[in-house]
Amino acid sequence: MISVLGLEAGKAKSLLEERGYKVTVKVFSSKKGQIGDEVRTVRQRVADDNTVELLVADFITEIRDENDSKRG
Repeated sequence: MISVLGLEAGKAKSLLEERGYKVTVKVFSSKKGQIGDEVRTVRQRVADDNTVELLVADFITEIRDENDSKRG
């Protein structure tokens, strides 16, 4: 199986499905409630013979200045 760690969640899911896997997705949320600008794959595990479970989380990939971070 290919590794999809670090990939955008939709891309990771598509790559695995194209290879015949059933994919389930679980979402991890920050306790601080920070909202990112991309959802990325942080864990991948085999649930059974043909099912892969992905854990995805929001990531901040664009640097914001101090004023922007106070808004959201």
